[in-house]
Amino acid sequence: MNIYLTSYGLDIRYKDCMGSYDDIINLLINKRVAIIPNAKLDSEDRTTVSVQRDELLKHDISVDIVDIIKEQLNVNNYDVLFFTGGEPKHLMDAIINANLVDDINSFIKDGGIIIGQSAGAMIFNKDYLDTTSGELLVQHNGFDYSSRMIVPHFDNLDDSIKSQIKDEVLKLNDSDRLVKLYKYIILDFGGVIALPTTGDWDMTPKFMELIDLGKLNINKFKSNKKKYNYILSEHIDTLEQELDMFLRYYEVLLKNSYSNYDYDIVKEIAYDRTYKNDKYKLCDNVGKELEYLKDKYPILMLSDNWPCVLPYMEYNKINNYFDKLYISSIYGWEKKDKVFFDYPIKDYNISEGQALFIDDNETNLDIAKNKGLDVLLMDRYYKDKTSKYKIIHNLYIND
Repeated sequence: MNIYLTSYGLDIRYKDCMGSYDDIINLLINKRVAIIPNAKLDSEDRTTVSVQRDELLKHDISVDIVDIIKEQLNVNNYDVLFFTGGEPKHLMDAIINANLVDDINSFIKDGGIIIGQSAGAMIFNKDYLDTTSGELLVQHNGFDYSSRMIVPHFDNLDDSIKSQIKDEVLKLNDSDRLVKLYKYIILDFGGVIALPTTGDWDMTPKFMELIDLGKLNINKFKSNKKKYNYILSEHIDTLEQELDMFLRYYEVLLKNSYSNYDYDIVKEIAYDRTYKNDKYKLCDNVGKELEYLKDKYPILMLSDNWPCVLPYMEYNKINNYFDKLYISSIYGWEKKDKVFFDYPIKDYNISEGQALFIDDNETNLDIAKNKGLDVLLMDRYYKDKTSKYKIIHNLYIND
């Protein structure tokens, strides 16, 4: 879905709040735009509407102002519906009275672009704040495209209002870049949240400490990894089962590839990989990146991994950023099996285009895309020069 949110949009009267200006212009070039002004009543000051129209015209963008109370809006005549600010209740009342709810839903389903500015952003959650009565109320008749109430101008919102908002909300700050709306963000772990400490997932720090690489037949070791990789795909629910798995895995990896082979070494490496937290290192600034995402979206994790990742995430205090963690060994499926993606999709009733999946592997993105997810390719190492998917290097997805 192509729904984008902003606090001030193109209203250049607020010069310090134009973080989304260039994003909006670039998105709308060569598009036909209908500005819907009905968050403001006809009797109220609609200067923001004319200001934003004029900004679009400066860039030769075709634009009409369509007051949906006074004239019929034919959504098929436009590529973009631009809902400006005011009171979200006024806007939803106008949309309902003009019988446009189904038309707007169809417009979104067919790939049309929505720009929601301030009140125009708030209506894309079923629940939205309403101050038209002089009290802070919550209305429940908005569109169902966000899993959280959308609160624009959050960073400059009065504390008395913030204190009345009890649930998690999508925090739309005044200086934000243009925010693309998703119900959920789904993240991979390896290559997205954390990296192998040594650069190799199997050669952990303990492995490097105990194994004399000069006595390791690296070609045989790699051959064994490929031959016995199936061991790592077993259904594993507990750390005890995981330890047993790694014992068997490192035994077959090292038995005929390491000249100083000793089962005691295998036991140390397997125990360390299962129970110690130095095997991974968090990606630079990932805590701040997750905090940024959490302010706007519920986050899920879908990872080909084992139970040991759970205490690792708790140890590093990042587990609370996630609404749910899907670990392949616990579910008995891996991403390559395709069905693994069905768990979050069914659990959270995710429709096509409502969630974004981020992984460092194009094959996984292919599967996710076929499942109806939007996708981005993470490249923490800056090694992917080209891809059929958009490449990102951090989790600031709206930058």
